[in-house]
Amino acid sequence: MTQVPQSVAAPAPAASYPSQDPGALRFDDPRLAFAAHSNLQILRSLAVFSACSIKPLVKNADSLLAFAKRVLGASLVNGIVRRTFFKHFCAGAGVHV
Repeated sequence: MTQVPQSVAAPAPAASYPSQDPGALRFDDPRLAFAAHSNLQILRSLAVFSACSIKPLVKNADSLLAFAKRVLGASLVNGIVRRTFFKHFCAGAGVHV
């Protein structure tokens, strides 16, 4: 039987490596992982991801947004989108070089 040299052997699973960064985010403890976020931020994220999982909503998003803007007004709809989807997925509104 041929032995595999130690330098070629598969590395240990990532979970067994201690993090070199003491501030690294760890997902094995949800309280630590989400401690920096308020309940409102977590609920917003849940709502955004739940909405994104509804295929007809995603497929017809452009038409639904246009309809909502006609009925509710562009300012209200843009404000809602900015404070939910945009805030969740985007880092900012301007281009910073």
